[in-house]
Amino acid sequence: TTSDAWIYVARTSPATGRRRLRHPPNTNSTIGQMPFPCPIGHFCRDGVSSVVHKEGDFSTPQLCFDGFFCPRGSVSPEGSGPCRTGYYCNSNSIATICEPGFYCPGTGNVFPLPCFPGTYSPSPGLSNCLLCSVGYQCPGFARTSAELCEPGFVCDEVGLSFPSKLCPNGFYCENGTMTDDPNNIQKAP
Repeated sequence: TTSDAWIYVARTSPATGRRRLRHPPNTNSTIGQMPFPCPIGHFCRDGVSSVVHKEGDFSTPQLCFDGFFCPRGSVSPEGSGPCRTGYYCNSNSIATICEPGFYCPGTGNVFPLPCFPGTYSPSPGLSNCLLCSVGYQCPGFARTSAELCEPGFVCDEVGLSFPSKLCPNGFYCENGTMTDDPNNIQKAP
C-alpha cells in the first residue's frame, strides 16, 4: 500500500466536501489516533469526546438544524448549508429529491409540498409545479400529469382544477375542448 491510495476524493452530489477511500494504516510507531470526524447529521464543537449524541451535552455530537445538510465533520448546526432547491432534508443526513407530484421551493426544505389543484409536477426535483394548459384540467393535490378537459365542458384557461364553463348551446364538446367559439373549435393534443 502506498500513500497515493490515501488521497482525498470529492463526495458525490448532494453531499459536499471530501473523504478518503482508504486511511493510512496504524503501526507500532503510531503514538496516538487522529481525531474522528463528527458523524453525518451532527455537528461537533471543540472538546467533543464521544460519538454518542446526548441532547444539550456539548461534549457529545449535537443534531444539526432541520432543513440543513450536515456531512461528516460539520462544526456548526448549519453544516454545509440549507438543503438545495428541488430537494428536502428531513433527516439532516440525507438530501432527498422531490418526487413527481410535489415541489421543493427555495432552500432548506424539511419536507416536499404537494402540487395544488390546477397544477402538476411531472418529474422529480422541481422547485415549482406547472400550471395545467388550456384544454386540460388538474383536479386534486399532488398530480403528476394533467388530464384532458371533461366532455361537455370547455377548458379555455390555464390552471383549471375542474372545468366550470359548459359547452355552448347547439354544440357538443369532446375531451380536451379548448374554446367555446363555434368558429374556432380546438381540441387539446
